[in-house]
Amino acid sequence: MMSLSQSLNKYANMNIVVLYGSPHENGKTAALLAEFLCEASRQGIDTGNIITFDAYTINAKPCIDCGQCAANAGLCCLDDLDEVITLLKNADLLILATPIYNFSFPAPLKAIIDRLQCVYEKESLKKEEHAAAGVLLCSCGSSGKLDFELILSQSKLVFKILEKQYLSSVLYANTDTDGEKPPVEAIQKAVMNILNHFESKNII
Repeated sequence: MMSLSQSLNKYANMNIVVLYGSPHENGKTAALLAEFLCEASRQGIDTGNIITFDAYTINAKPCIDCGQCAANAGLCCLDDLDEVITLLKNADLLILATPIYNFSFPAPLKAIIDRLQCVYEKESLKKEEHAAAGVLLCSCGSSGKLDFELILSQSKLVFKILEKQYLSSVLYANTDTDGEKPPVEAIQKAVMNILNHFESKNII
């Protein structure tokens, strides 16, 4: 049986990137992300060096359908996201943390996702399973069933474009209700899926 110290060492070099889509630093999405990272840390994943991209801080220029990425092997006429996209692609674990606004992503996050067209144009989408992984964390003021299904289908394509194996999703629903807490059991299950995935791929 693996000891705690062995587990900590095993997952110490995991490259984790968070793409954060909420305008609120201390809102429900932030609470969900914090609970998820705490559980990951308890399970031996090093969360001390996570790279976080805040969509509202980045304020990405929207795709203008200029066609340059299609004509020039993924090169975009807008260069403000080059570093961001590179780090998203290179992540071992990509966490997409977002509220649901009108059945989709908040506009600043959607702008970043649209700009992934340059990645799509540069590299053909591979059908095989990827070693790197993606997890979706969502908050929603209502029960969010239909909203969540719509945003999950979009998120799976985002992960595929960035060569991530979609692993799990967590919906923190009814956040407009006072006293509603992040879903602990769903978070624990999502973290275990991550550990099992990387154990099976034997890359960490």
